[in-house]
Amino acid sequence: MFSQTEELGAFVVFISTDYVFDGTSPPYQVTDQTNPLNKYGFSKREGEVITLDSSKGIYRQQSDYYSCILAAL
Repeated sequence: MFSQTEELGAFVVFISTDYVFDGTSPPYQVTDQTNPLNKYGFSKREGEVITLDSSKGIYRQQSDYYSCILAAL
């Protein structure tokens, strides 16, 4: 998918969640260490890692309810 978006000059948008954190110290910042507690949180974190590792440029926005990683390829 990443190579196809690069060919098209497109972006990959990955919507994440606060479930990548353990809930002990909200509100979370983009720079905070993740610590998912369940399968959903683990799968969302894995998606974040794949997106971050597979892209050339990153914009990441964090909110109290979800975060968005916009990978400019």
